[in-house]
Amino acid sequence: MHAMHIYQILNHYTSRQGLDPGFKVLDNSLNERPDWFEYWPIRNFLLNEALDEDAFYLNVFEHGDAEHPGLKNVAQRLFERLGLPDDLDSLVSDSRNTVFSNYFIAKPRFWRAWLAINEKMFAIAETPSDALGEALRTPTSYRGGSTVQMKIFIMERIATWLLTSDRSFAARVRDPFVARSRIYKLPVAIVCDALKIAYAT
Repeated sequence: MHAMHIYQILNHYTSRQGLDPGFKVLDNSLNERPDWFEYWPIRNFLLNEALDEDAFYLNVFEHGDAEHPGLKNVAQRLFERLGLPDDLDSLVSDSRNTVFSNYFIAKPRFWRAWLAINEKMFAIAETPSDALGEALRTPTSYRGGSTVQMKIFIMERIATWLLTSDRSFAARVRDPFVARSRIYKLPVAIVCDALKIAYAT
């Protein structure tokens, strides 16, 4: 059964204690737009939250594109510019090679490879007249704002790209399923990861 998230609305005339503890809450207690009744909190939620279609992403660039529209295209252009053509639509990243943000420990050889790619991206992003540089500097959505540039979220995916494209790098990972904050996703996540590993192998 797919995970379901069912919400109830906390209105200005409802006490939080009176809500059913089995449901999540859409907070409309400020009653900012009484003329829109329940539509207002529902609208705010749908406009500001990424909805999960219960599908796990093929790779970190596909995920990045869902969070930061246009990321995959900019990343593809970057790899082509660097002479590192890679079809990001067919790249498979799984628990053996996926690096979240910049949480990784590496030997000097990996750091040098990582830096070499990011320094080339740095040079492009720092060139005002470069169209790809402009795309890398484009602000994108992050934590409710749009002040972080696209280059940051591509940079965060370079480690994963290296591990998936260069098999000479050996990786060891911690249990990616140890965090229980999203336990409802675990059964499908584990099966999905196993299928991705089998496919890539």
